Amino acid sequence: MYFNRLWLRHTVNLIDYVSRQGNGRPAYTNLCHHLIKYRGEDVRMCEIDRDYIFGFVEYLRTASPEYVTYKARTTGRTLSAGTQLTYYNMLRSILNAAVRDSILESNPANKLSSKQKPHRCESNRTFLTIDEVKRLSDAKVSESDRVICEAFLFCCFCGLRYSDVSRLRWSQLHILSDGRYQLALVQKKTSKRLYLPLSENAMNCIPTGKEHCKDDLIFDLPPYWDINKAIDRWARNAGLDKHVTFHVSRHTFATMELSCGVDIYTVSKLLGHSSVNTTQIYAKVVDKAKREAVDKIPLIVHLV
Repeated sequence: MYFNRLWLRHTVNLIDYVSRQGNGRPAYTNLCHHLIKYRGEDVRMCEIDRDYIFGFVEYLRTASPEYVTYKARTTGRTLSAGTQLTYYNMLRSILNAAVRDSILESNPANKLSSKQKPHRCESNRTFLTIDEVKRLSDAKVSESDRVICEAFLFCCFCGLRYSDVSRLRWSQLHILSDGRYQLALVQKKTSKRLYLPLSENAMNCIPTGKEHCKDDLIFDLPPYWDINKAIDRWARNAGLDKHVTFHVSRHTFATMELSCGVDIYTVSKLLGHSSVNTTQIYAKVVDKAKREAVDKIPLIVHLV
């Protein structure tokens, strides 16, 4: 076993191994891009040590947001703290797989101290209020953008990601014994099965009037970057001054549910989160919004 591991460490190429683990998924393709920019293509597993990992973390701090699988974002910026953490966690997970495959004896990423690892900054997540969602639904849209707007509003009322709603087929929409509807799907990001009840608001956003078979897509959507351009036009037509992307719909669903009194554990399940800790950020967003709301009342009473 020792000699087999030694041989694998000196022959297995890191980029090739990452690509195989990613199986064509865009995030892994982008990770490979940054690993190549950091140290080149010809890196063997025997070269992956604590210094390599620490150097990659340092590289990510100043790396620009370049993406291979879709159009580049605004130039002149660096990767966000959240993106840095995502790439680090992906690499760490891949090295864990290398340990399981008897390529590495241990994961060198585990040798970094807490201070040396990337950390996610507290983010101000953009979301829409119920009134803003209504303004969007009332705004005029072109026929070519209609399916995009329908999908966005649908996700405002069910919380699906673009990666899931863009693959959603009619066969995944089920009617229950009480006459209500439910989606059954496997989330692309987590590979976990999700059973999602749909409200009347969500059902009203589903396209109607066209014949379809069970294997047809419910929302036949264009690529993500084209979607965000359409949503930006739509938001401006509705008089919104927020930067609205498709993922804002998921944030909107979470904050609306919490604002309406739904407990955080239920919201976590609806969003398909593995841990309620991930959902906690939305509770903080709602608390901040409540604080800002009460602070808008001008000072009236002066007690002496």
